[in-house]
Amino acid sequence: MKKYGEIEAFMQRIFRAGLLVLLLWGVSARAQEAAPRIIFVSERDGQREIYAVNADGTDLQNLTRDPAADVYPQWRSGGAEILFYSNRSGVWASYLMDADGANVRFIAATDTPLRAVPVPAPDGRSSAYRARVGTFWRLHVTNGDTTRLLTSPGADDGPFSWSPDSRALAFERSGEIYVTRLDGTLPPVNLTLSAAYDSQPAWSPAGTQIAYVSNWEIFLMDAADGRAPYNLTQNAAYDVAPAWSPDAQQIAFASFRDGNWEIYAMQSDGCAVRRLTNDNGWDGLPQWQPQPAAAFSPVERPATAVVTTASANLRSGPGENHPVVASAAQRACLTILAPSSDGAWLQVQYENMTVWISVSVVEIVGHLPPPR
Repeated sequence: MKKYGEIEAFMQRIFRAGLLVLLLWGVSARAQEAAPRIIFVSERDGQREIYAVNADGTDLQNLTRDPAADVYPQWRSGGAEILFYSNRSGVWASYLMDADGANVRFIAATDTPLRAVPVPAPDGRSSAYRARVGTFWRLHVTNGDTTRLLTSPGADDGPFSWSPDSRALAFERSGEIYVTRLDGTLPPVNLTLSAAYDSQPAWSPAGTQIAYVSNWEIFLMDAADGRAPYNLTQNAAYDVAPAWSPDAQQIAFASFRDGNWEIYAMQSDGCAVRRLTNDNGWDGLPQWQPQPAAAFSPVERPATAVVTTASANLRSGPGENHPVVASAAQRACLTILAPSSDGAWLQVQYENMTVWISVSVVEIVGHLPPPR
């Protein structure tokens, strides 16, 4: 078994290599000016390859095209490059390539389990990874020179996600989502406290929300305290691996809802679900290409009202005394403009109409604006 000290040394080599890339290229100097792409892993060609696709499902490309396995892609250099792991040389090693798959170069060999691969912080100053300490997988952070153990023993630490300010980590432990700050001011706090199995946290670009998987559905909750959990997918099939778009308006994910693992995307309120891939192989682990701050300013999507009944009447004003002007079907998504003064009705935008709907027939996703 690989010793802990050897794993730590490997992580520091990987970190230094990644830091050198950032220094040479700049965090966003080579980032793509076009709409951000989604990378993912696919087995459609008989082995695991890294693919890229647009957010509308167009321009699908195999970036690796190698008979070996290529896995665990991570965007680097502000979206200009991709770090990935491959056994193409006969042993597992990390590689770096341009965003279009060109200019592949070897970084470092490793026999460290791939579940321990490091993930850099958004500011590029440190990386987090999992390593076995005794009988448990524990969460560590390294800056290339020093390494700190972030969690206490007692259970395995699972998938994790950096906060956008690089000051905190959300992670899974024993089927719950925890958050901890790197400066020690916030010991691990359980945000979910649910009977369901919760995992795969993904921090929103604005830092206000965390998407996560709960009993094979994708949920959204407030990052500060875990409040307002909402099921975004509401589908009987498996939905996993949420990944935010850089503007915080969309979430990519993998789903088995069509009888095969495919990549999907939806609005961050769970509306407008669309399928991006369509093949017989396994597709998973989507990641949205980061963009320069000048290209996207992440903001919360306006609050949404999702119809919970078979249909719902839309009225010209707030109250049963106003005439019905249209109806909305179950699971229809309406953008909330404002609640009524008594809070019983919502002014909403729906299919180019400004109408009112009763709060009794909808579920609200997000935070309400002030009354009008």
